[in-house]
Amino acid sequence: MTIYDILVNCGSVQSDTLITIVSETFLVKRQCFFKNLETKYETLNFKYFTVGFIMWDGKPKLSIKFYL
Repeated sequence: MTIYDILVNCGSVQSDTLITIVSETFLVKRQCFFKNLETKYETLNFKYFTVGFIMWDGKPKLSIKFYL
């Protein structure tokens, strides 16, 4: 399963969903909105992911972290 598989099949992902990709050493490799996620990151396999929320313009927004 790839990052793209999760993002496309999750009904709550929107263009402004915050996506964070974290390396094995817990360093952030990429952080961006779903609409700006580069293709090379979409096809990465991951070990696990977490789902959270952030406040953006006074509204809660979905945030997903993928751990490689």
